[in-house]
Amino acid sequence: MSVTDMRRLAFSDAVKNNEIWPAFQPIVVMNDHALIGFEILARWNSPVYGNITPDTFIPWAEEDGLLDALTYHLITSACKMAQCWPGDFYLAFNISPLQFNNCNLVSMIFSAVSESGFPLARVRIEMTESAAISESPAVRALLERLGHAGVSITLDDFGTGYASLTRLRDFPFKTLKIDRGFVRNIANESSNQKIVSAIIGLGTSLGLEIIAEGVEDIEQATILQSLGCVVAQGWHYGREMAQSDASSFASDRTSAVL
Repeated sequence: MSVTDMRRLAFSDAVKNNEIWPAFQPIVVMNDHALIGFEILARWNSPVYGNITPDTFIPWAEEDGLLDALTYHLITSACKMAQCWPGDFYLAFNISPLQFNNCNLVSMIFSAVSESGFPLARVRIEMTESAAISESPAVRALLERLGHAGVSITLDDFGTGYASLTRLRDFPFKTLKIDRGFVRNIANESSNQKIVSAIIGLGTSLGLEIIAEGVEDIEQATILQSLGCVVAQGWHYGREMAQSDASSFASDRTSAVL
């Protein structure tokens, strides 16, 4: 058995034993760093193989039918951890395009949040801009069920995929996330500034909240603010954190609701 196969088998056991843990990356208002939410990121520190990145193990979860179990565990765990922290921040969870074909997705999310005691209205679901998510009535109905229950829907990595303007208009999105690839060189490439400005203008005209991802320094933050962006996440504002650090971060920050 190859090392990759051994790591993959170990990952399967890790999911079944709830060894994958949720990390919290803050999402803040740029002008005063007020906390509005945390994105939940899956992390796995194998006692045998060390740190394995999500880019490696998420495809394993998709291919081996473990994605729903992993998602349920992350939602339940993160919500239980955060339900007693101060503030009205939300928790944002990434859902794979494959999961939007699962008719039980909504009930799974509701069940996981309900088990934790965290308010459903403070949960957000992030879906990537992907051709794998069809524009079918079934997917639209699924998103509308989530929206009617108070769960906000975010379109992640906007500008890098295949989302049509029709989808942006017709699907119940509340938030757009500007992909980090446009933010990374925004100080040096005028074309990136123009693209980001266009995304901000489009999203704002549709009444959507705009979040810039991957903000790593004050220069990027200043440019984004000058273009009209209000909310951001990235290392400039806080790296992903384990439970204790995230709890302290929430306690130390003013909470904001946009």
